[in-house]
Formats: sequence, structure tokens, C-alpha cells
Amino acid sequence: MSINLVDKDVQSMLLPLNLMQYIAFCPKYCIKNNFISINSLFSNFISFCGLLIFLSSFLYRNTLIAQSLGHSFTVFMYITAYFDFVYYCCGYVMNFIVGIMQTKNSVNFVLTFQNIHRFLNNETYSRNFKVLNWIIVILTVVGQTTIFAYFNITVGLSHYFIYISFIITVFDFNIIYATRLLGILENKLLLWSNNVLDLREIGEIYDENYCRNMYLAYVDILKCYELHKVCFQEYICFYITETFLHSLICIQVSIEMCKMAASRGNISTIGTAILSTMSVLLWILKDLFWQLLFCRQCEKFYSSMENVPDYCTLILKTSCSESVRRLCKNVRRVHRARFSKLRVCSLFDAGAALQLSLMVLLADYTIVLLQFAFL
Repeated sequence: MSINLVDKDVQSMLLPLNLMQYIAFCPKYCIKNNFISINSLFSNFISFCGLLIFLSSFLYRNTLIAQSLGHSFTVFMYITAYFDFVYYCCGYVMNFIVGIMQTKNSVNFVLTFQNIHRFLNNETYSRNFKVLNWIIVILTVVGQTTIFAYFNITVGLSHYFIYISFIITVFDFNIIYATRLLGILENKLLLWSNNVLDLREIGEIYDENYCRNMYLAYVDILKCYELHKVCFQEYICFYITETFLHSLICIQVSIEMCKMAASRGNISTIGTAILSTMSVLLWILKDLFWQLLFCRQCEKFYSSMENVPDYCTLILKTSCSESVRRLCKNVRRVHRARFSKLRVCSLFDAGAALQLSLMVLLADYTIVLLQFAFL
């Protein structure tokens, strides 16, 4: 049972990220009395209740929009509302199912990461990691809700839409979680790289045991990365697809609102359309921002990982000890066999190229929408 014991330091590092998952009713595991375990039946039941709350909330949202049809909503907006209902409901169901199916892998990730953290630990970075996690959680939960609450109240929508804006942010939680975990893995990899370069200065008497621990640490980093890919690929695929589709939908909605306001010629209607457009654009920028951070973190991790065999080759060219040479050869062999970029659901590689491609597509289709609207 002691194998499932989680250190206080690791718990405090992951606490803000786990808090976001509890807010979303989708915890990845359970930590009680410093022991980690997979989600219990009771926890899964609570998650299912949360799923029903989210689904019923969106259903009631569509009812409110249907009552507004013919007043301030166009037919396209009405259709969009039903598309949102189907799409986000599928997202909530996916959250629930993946959370249950991947709970064992999530536990393995934490325990494997703990082994790495005990051997490779930069206390300054760990402390900053905790603080930044809390800042991100507070800004995401409180900041985003406050900003969009202001726009909803100013535009004159029902307060219920403020609640809807909040529950949609649960999809941001998944991409934030994935980004932060990849960031801490990158830090461990950098520490490992610095340590392996220092092996040239360690005497023969210390090499054997230290090299064995270094090899195990690198294997554990790869294992955590593989578990990360398995646990988060569905979330990432959904978020990237959601960002692209809803960006185009929101742009079209903004165009229709502006055209409708201009046709009426009412100053208050024009002001409402402008505020609504600003809210929509802010939401798009928010999604693109989190997606950009994730793709950037992927590239940083890839770069650090691809430097590892280069460092090993550099060391092999020196007059290092036999145990160090064995370590470098084993690491290069494991790297060739196991490392690959994060391929999301076998569809695309997460990274800078993906972000650039999506931005180009988004720009192209935005121009097409503007041409249909004004030409």
C-alpha cells in the first residue's frame, strides 16, 4: 500500500490543477490521507450527477434562446445554439467517459512523476510552479467569469448566460492541465540533461549507481510523457476542434449582429452589437491563447527531448568512464525506440506547425465569410 503514498510536495504542486478538475466534476484520481487511488464508484456517481447538471443547463439555455427568437436572434444564431448544445454535450460526455477510463493511467502518471521528482528536483522551480498554478486557476475561474459576466450584463442577456459562460470554461481546464504537466516534465528533462553533462566531472567511484539512477529517471520521464499522451489526447483534439469551429461560428454571428444593428439604425442596438462582437472576439482570443501556450510548450518539450541524444553523443566523444558510456548508449537506444511527437488521436502532431496551420485556415475562412457578407 505504501507504493501509493504521495509526498506532500507533489500534492501541493498538483493541488491547483486537481481543484480545476473537481470544479468540472471530473477528478482524475483521489488522494486521501496522502494515498492516491483510482476514482471510486461514489466519485464516478458524483461525476455523473455533474454531467446531468451540465446537460440540463445547456438544454435550458436553448429554451431561453428559443424564447428570444424573432426579437434579437437571427435564424443562424438559433441553429448555432442547437449546434452548441450538441457539441458541448458531446464534450461533457467525453470528459466523463475519459475521466473514468484513464483514472488508472493518471494515478500511474503521478506515482512515476514522484519518482522523478525525488531524484531531480529544483526547489526554486517547484515553488514557482505551485505559485503560477494558483495564479492560473484564479485568473481562469474568477477572471474569465468576471469579464464575460460584465459583457453579458451590459448587453442585457439573462444572468443565466453568465453561469453558462462559466461551465464552458471547464474545457479550458483540460488544456491548462495538459500544458502545465508538460511544462514540469520539460523542467525535469532539463535537470536531467544538466546532470548528464556533469557526469564527465564525477569520479569513477560514484559513476555506476548514479548512472543507473539517471537511466531510470530518463525512462520514467518517457513513461510520464507516454501516459500524458494517452490521458489527454481526446481533450486536446476536442479543444482544438472546438476553437476552430466556434471561432468561425462566432465570427459569422458577429457579422449578422452588426448587419442587423445597421439595418435597424438604432444607436442602442448598434452599441449592443459592438459589445457583443467584442465579447465574441475576446472569447476567440482566449481560446487561441490557451491553444498557443499548449503548442508552445509542446515545442519546448520536443526541443529538450531532441537535445538528449546530442548530449549523449557529445559525452561519448570524451574520455568518460565505462558506466557513463553505457548510460549514454542506452539512453540513445531508448530515445530512438520510444520517443515521438504527440500525435493527437492519430490525426495531427501537436506543435507550432499545427498552430500556424489553424491560424492560416481561420484567416482564410474569415475572409470568405466577410466576402459573403459584404460583397
